Amino acid sequence: MIDAVIDLSHHNGTNLGFAAAGGSGILGVIHKATQGLSNVDPIYQTNKAAIRAVAKVIGTEQQARRADGGLVRLVDGIDV
Repeated sequence: MIDAVIDLSHHNGTNLGFAAAGGSGILGVIHKATQGLSNVDPIYQTNKAAIRAVAKVIGTEQQARRADGGLVRLVDGIDV
């Protein structure tokens, strides 16, 4: 068994097998929730409920683009 934290977004889908992941040592999940001012990840809330059942820690990732095009990632909302 490993102790790991995984990073997810809507690109990973909704059929992710969280129960199996929890049994294999996933301690926490960081899930993208927003990008920019108006783009909300459409499956964040759906996945959050499934994640809560198996992970000890849930982090919320916010993404934004800088003026020079670089990506800024902020992980907040750590929920233990």
